[in-house]
Amino acid sequence: MVAYRTAGAWGAGLGRNLTAAEVDGNFWELVQEIADIAANAPAGVGIANITQLGTLVTFHLSDSTTRQVTLPTSRLTWRGSWAAGTLYNVNDYFRVSGVGVYVVKTQHTAAAAPFVVTPSVELMMPDLLEAAAPVVNQTAAFGLSQTLAGRYIRYNSATDLNLDILADANMTVEIGAEFNFRQVGAGQVGFVPATGVTLNGMEGFNNRTRAPGSVATLKKVAANEWDLFGSLEEIV
Repeated sequence: MVAYRTAGAWGAGLGRNLTAAEVDGNFWELVQEIADIAANAPAGVGIANITQLGTLVTFHLSDSTTRQVTLPTSRLTWRGSWAAGTLYNVNDYFRVSGVGVYVVKTQHTAAAAPFVVTPSVELMMPDLLEAAAPVVNQTAAFGLSQTLAGRYIRYNSATDLNLDILADANMTVEIGAEFNFRQVGAGQVGFVPATGVTLNGMEGFNNRTRAPGSVATLKKVAANEWDLFGSLEEIV
């Protein structure tokens, strides 16, 4: 039993200073009460199962009660074909013909054509709407870009073309993008990797088309790495 010095809600009290034994006795009483509470604390409630129906998630607890949480949802807005100068908002999505469907991650105004992949957008799915690879005819020098991915590019010129394959920091092309080049005229199509770029060509062949009628395929296989294969010029 706890001993009290003064009068209060607990009673009259002893009216004197407590002895050392009485102080120790008080501490002992409190320690016993705390130990009893700890030993007989109610068991915590845990999660026994989780179920989901649509956006509603139900937590089934170990005491046979339930708690429900509604999952947040986001709305995607279809904007049709990509257009330069257009203001795109978060969760808009659009199609770039021959490339794929992109979702907008941050609000931005589209730059001038051609379309270039930026951190503001992310590819949702490659373009599966083209029944065949679109044909692009080129008669003068041009550069690689994502907009040419999946195209059948016919180079018709008497002048050789050296295509620079720039590092990822200077040219944004999705991994998996593939370009097909046909040499139509006398001008060959050559492929020149920039510093830091790996071009895996064919052993015994130069990294350029062989002759009129030759077709070469250039495919990005990893960050700053490309494969080149097809009808290439043999090393003699």
